[in-house]
Amino acid sequence: MKIGFIDSGIGGLSVMKAFISYPILADYFYIADTAHLPYGLKTHDYIHDRVEKLTRYLIDTHHIDCLVIACNTATAISAEKLRKQMPDFPIIGIEPAIKPAALASKNKAIAILATTSMINNPRLTRLINEFASDVNVSKIPADHWVTLVEQGIFNGPQARAIIHNTLQSVKNLPIDQLILGCTHFPFLESELRSILNTDIVLVNPAAAVAKHTLHCLELHNIETNTSSTYHYFTTGNRVQFNNQTQQLQMPEGSVQALAV
Repeated sequence: MKIGFIDSGIGGLSVMKAFISYPILADYFYIADTAHLPYGLKTHDYIHDRVEKLTRYLIDTHHIDCLVIACNTATAISAEKLRKQMPDFPIIGIEPAIKPAALASKNKAIAILATTSMINNPRLTRLINEFASDVNVSKIPADHWVTLVEQGIFNGPQARAIIHNTLQSVKNLPIDQLILGCTHFPFLESELRSILNTDIVLVNPAAAVAKHTLHCLELHNIETNTSSTYHYFTTGNRVQFNNQTQQLQMPEGSVQALAV
């Protein structure tokens, strides 16, 4: 079994980690589209063009059995379009966990941290209308957090200052669920937990995505492997990306530059 992952950078590695922990044994092919990040500040057409090209590369060159769009922004823009183009190919996306957060909220007040593109996307509005119509939902743009993570700054004074500044708009609100609406943000979890009220739950859908993917693979009669291999690609600087995977303690594998 071969599983492909696409993200604008290293954020999707937080999703891949959930697959590894589940565990799902497979040959993993991960693309960090670093030369084109951040997706959150790009146009929808630009993002979809990138995701489509990278998807074709993974299918045509590495013959993946399914694709995980490990980016909230790219999922909202490209997942449905790709499914229409390839109706028999399993395409799994990741979305802000509005439904579980709304159901779990005792205060009927939740917040979502996401990129500007995700916050302005009609898909998020539909999710809120469908699953959180009786809940007060605060939307918090946190584009700078993507840059922090890509720079390898997960904690310390700089991260703390930027996180504090971002959360100013909700510090006096009675939220009890905080949705991590970008796959980069789980890497800031330790710093977030040191700042936030202990009553606030951080909601990360990565484990649910891994579970759903396994179900989809079973429906397509695709069997898991007896072991896993790891293949990393970046459209940016290969040495820098290799250092990032090591810093995040990802499993060892080949790391290649990709010109797509």
